[in-house]
Amino acid sequence: MTHAAALWLSSPAEQLKLKSWDTEDGLAVAYNVRTGDTHLIEDMALQLLGLIRLSPLSVEALAQQLASFFVEHDDEIIQEYVFASLMQLKDIGLVTDVAH
Repeated sequence: MTHAAALWLSSPAEQLKLKSWDTEDGLAVAYNVRTGDTHLIEDMALQLLGLIRLSPLSVEALAQQLASFFVEHDDEIIQEYVFASLMQLKDIGLVTDVAH
């Protein structure tokens, strides 16, 4: 499935503070300086935020870069998972999508 022609970008580094610990649960904390909200996020979300922090990327590009995280290397399934994760991050104000 091809997603709408959008690029994804995280909130600016000065607005979004990320902290992770080397633990087995793979969880991290994201703090939005602008809103004062703190969010508990999974390792995959942390990886997504790291990839789109410096430059916007498409779902397809993100899926290609994160393919090693998945046991099953079905491009469509990976893209759907990445898209769903991005939508969750968008809902809590940590990422935005921009048309390209």
